[in-house]
Amino acid sequence: MIIDFIQIQKLKFDQYAQKIMAKPECFLDFGSVSDFYKSAWLNDFPMATTWSVSGLDDGAEQFYISIQYKNQYLNLDIQQTIWSLSFKNMDGEIFKQKVLRHHRPEFF
Repeated sequence: MIIDFIQIQKLKFDQYAQKIMAKPECFLDFGSVSDFYKSAWLNDFPMATTWSVSGLDDGAEQFYISIQYKNQYLNLDIQQTIWSLSFKNMDGEIFKQKVLRHHRPEFF
């Protein structure tokens, strides 16, 4: 029996990206761009997955995140009131969704 390790990693990426697409509020609610880079869930993606963030680290009001493995990706456009998510799976299918962003209450 031949084991295709790349196929296994592609499947792992798909499964985790689907998990984020299903409940983005559990993953994307951070206070700054630097908080994103510290997110423990990034380590759940396959090794060799790359990610990058563009935007100012000004309280995470607007920025763009790209998480990629081979030809697959999960792109996240974070705006003040809405998250736009785009996911390309290992079969080349693209799924898109928009989610209203819930702000954490601020306490003074």
